[in-house]
Amino acid sequence: MKRFTAIIAVIIVLVMCSTGCSAIGDTFNKAGSNIFGARSQKFKRVEYPDIYSNYIAADSEDAYALLESDMQRKAYRAIYEGLFCITSEEGFEKGTYKIKNIIIPDISASEIYKVKEAVLCDHPEIFWVNSQYSLDYNFRDGDYIIFYSNDDYDTVSAKAQAIAAELSILLGKVPADLDQYGRERLVHDLLVSTAEYDTAAAADNKKYPDAYCIYGFFVNKKAVCSGYAPAVKLMLNRVGLTCRTVNGTCGGTGHMWNIVQIDDKWYQLDVTQDDPVVKNSSGLIYYDYFNLTDKQIKTDHKFGADFSELTDEMIYAENYTGPEFFNFTLPKCNSNIANFYEINAIKIKSLDYSALKDFSAWVSSVLEGGESVVYIMFDPSIEPADIRSWLCDGELCAINRAVTRFINTHPGADHPSSYDVYFSSVKMWNNVYTVSFYF
Repeated sequence: MKRFTAIIAVIIVLVMCSTGCSAIGDTFNKAGSNIFGARSQKFKRVEYPDIYSNYIAADSEDAYALLESDMQRKAYRAIYEGLFCITSEEGFEKGTYKIKNIIIPDISASEIYKVKEAVLCDHPEIFWVNSQYSLDYNFRDGDYIIFYSNDDYDTVSAKAQAIAAELSILLGKVPADLDQYGRERLVHDLLVSTAEYDTAAAADNKKYPDAYCIYGFFVNKKAVCSGYAPAVKLMLNRVGLTCRTVNGTCGGTGHMWNIVQIDDKWYQLDVTQDDPVVKNSSGLIYYDYFNLTDKQIKTDHKFGADFSELTDEMIYAENYTGPEFFNFTLPKCNSNIANFYEINAIKIKSLDYSALKDFSAWVSSVLEGGESVVYIMFDPSIEPADIRSWLCDGELCAINRAVTRFINTHPGADHPSSYDVYFSSVKMWNNVYTVSFYF
């Protein structure tokens, strides 16, 4: 490790939400300590209570598997173990609490940053670590790293207990007999219904720091994308699904989302984008970002760079204001087999009588099965105005015909009294329509 002769401040922009997350900086400097390290403080270990699920948890350490050397992996293990030990005494700066010195191998500054990110990416349950960390050396310990928490041990411990309680409630709603796709969809729906996007926190991260981690999501029920995406990973891992977080931008604004592995194929998943800031009155859940390909999500998302591009020179530069976003090498997502609309929508290629018959039969089967929402994917060649006219304009439109058929063929069943029609505002799904029936 190179020794520092002066304090070096490096601002690392963390992941932010697609609707305007503010930047949170990462401060990397030389700690002010005596020859034997920081002054003596008492530390306690944060312990999570047992959290039960109907599934064997998936291995969560995907980033660890992508580290490049034994030294990096050794540093990972040391950092992971050390981050659980927090003091209740104020640290070097007012309002921060020191995490116990973590002795690490002699690796470069960029490697240290990469390993730190690997630990935090793999373990969203470690929510208390703030954006500051310091490196130093003494004759007794050698190289060590110091992290900080905005909360003391007692507060962190209480928050961990609260997260575990809420997580256990949600996991208890995932039954044991679901296939991988079924588990993913149910977790998606539960999480969309659990929290709402925190617009106030997006505008002022310093005032609402909890919104940027899983505590804000699970306990306060309000979060930005850096609370959503780790919550998704934590839940999916707990129900046996491999899931990772992804850093990048959405609509040109910093963002975090997920990739998930379903039946050995990888998919892009953005639960934040599926949870609108303004909920619709019907409580309808959106699936526009449920299991996309790389090509599909790139219509409005951009991936951060690979960590192989991060250099020591970037870390050491005093005027450095990046890296904006980095990712551990991402698997390719090129399958649409588990895409929500591919599985759940009726495909209509033309607006003829045959399509009308197929649509009526589809609506009847959905309503007969106890569902109240119908998804329709029209051929992209059909004009939107023609779709809306065929689908929902006038007494003889496709929906009214389908409801009439259902009433005639199921005289004893509850009948829809009204319906709403939604069409996606997401460019890639401008041919997808959703009909929500009310009874």
